[in-house]
Amino acid sequence: MPKSNVENSFFGKAFGGAVWLLSGGITRVIIKTVVLAILARILTPADFGVLGACMTLFAFTEVFMQLGVAPALVQKENLSEQDIHTGLLITVSLSVLFAGGVFWLSPDLASFFSFPDLQAPFQVVALTFPLIALGTVSGALLQRNLKFKLIAMIEVSSYAFGYGLVSVSLALAQWGFWALIVGQVAQFVLRNFLLFVASKHSLSFHFDVDSARSLLNFGVGATLARIFNYFAANGDYLVVGRTLGVDYLGLYTRAYFLIQQPANLIGQIVNNVLFPILSVIKSDIERVIRIYQGGVFLVFLSSGLGSVLLFFSAKEIVLLLLGEQWTSLVLPFQILLIGLPFRIAYKIGNTVIKASGAVYMLALWQFCYAVLIIAGAFYGARYGLNGVAAFVTGAMILGYFLNITFVKLVFPLPLLSEALILIKVFVLASALSIFLYSLSCVIWFEQLPLVFRLAMNAIVTLLFIGVTFPFLRNIFGVSASWILDRGVGTFRAKFLKSRS
Repeated sequence: MPKSNVENSFFGKAFGGAVWLLSGGITRVIIKTVVLAILARILTPADFGVLGACMTLFAFTEVFMQLGVAPALVQKENLSEQDIHTGLLITVSLSVLFAGGVFWLSPDLASFFSFPDLQAPFQVVALTFPLIALGTVSGALLQRNLKFKLIAMIEVSSYAFGYGLVSVSLALAQWGFWALIVGQVAQFVLRNFLLFVASKHSLSFHFDVDSARSLLNFGVGATLARIFNYFAANGDYLVVGRTLGVDYLGLYTRAYFLIQQPANLIGQIVNNVLFPILSVIKSDIERVIRIYQGGVFLVFLSSGLGSVLLFFSAKEIVLLLLGEQWTSLVLPFQILLIGLPFRIAYKIGNTVIKASGAVYMLALWQFCYAVLIIAGAFYGARYGLNGVAAFVTGAMILGYFLNITFVKLVFPLPLLSEALILIKVFVLASALSIFLYSLSCVIWFEQLPLVFRLAMNAIVTLLFIGVTFPFLRNIFGVSASWILDRGVGTFRAKFLKSRS
């Protein structure tokens, strides 16, 4: 098959998967927003702080429970049934071990956060570990086979009927923080059960030395990267919970939740779609660089303009979604939004590094980034929640530029073109900021209802995008042309095919 046809085939698969994950992700964000708006008016910041502590612990144990088996199953060139059975045995065995460890250490873990009532929630969450391990292997097989439609449907349904329905019902019944904990457990159980059913692989446990060696050779490096990624993603939570307390942790996690939604949405697409595709074409350096640059352009443009919209609508968003008791979140939310484009963009670099097989290099970058985040959070904690947000944002920006350096060690990136993308996006974002700031200065604007103010900001942003869109190819050059031409072409092909 000609090279161009191969490229179009790969891009078609990537785009089709991205469309399903994007549509599922947007649906999930809408459901999350509605659920949060309801729960925030019933529960307190301290209740969300308990959930934040539980999820911080879960994220840490999940790294070791998987031991990098899931990405190893996706990345392995020739996957056998023996590999699957061995991977299943490794992950389930480790999950049982860590579930017992959490039960045993739960009093000490609760004392770390200076909140003894955390002991029972920690133990309840630990009960789900074996099922999560089973779902981990199942999800990896679906990802490897590019079954993104199924993955998107499972993610949406498990959140809506697991966490959403259960948490809201129990919160209305005045269960307090237990409404959040039981809802999270319900989501875990439903999601991983559905993943296992959808993957249709046998529940068989066998250990093969060669399979284990092959999986763990990649998996150990991926685990090191995930360990450091854990501290990068949760280090600020640990610092805030330890130094400022559960109440401030509840506030900070909700502020971070608001910026996490676009970051996780795009990050899921980048990891789930690009990773298996890039793992196949990693030897074609030219195409990898082209996809990387196109992805960076798309991420910075969309998240840059989106961050500007959210920045100038922060007060309206917090009041509308969370209510008056959460107004102290506005400034930390705005500060964190400054680092949002950089936080999303480094995920593309990480995926490129991981797909190349340089997992130990990825682990080194994650270590450096974790040090930046934790150091920033510790220093910023001296100045309260706003200080943590400011220094963590600075760490995000530094981490992105460090990530570029590591990606260049794997692939010969033309750094000048990436710098030009950043500068041009900054100019466009600044222009949009002027329009939105001017709108906010109009005397009658503040007198409008919250929904109308938010809608007007969104309309101005959409008009700005509509005016600038025809000129993107001229402004951004090859990176924009390549991603736009193939994205629009593939969309038209799939749309016309579905219509016919």
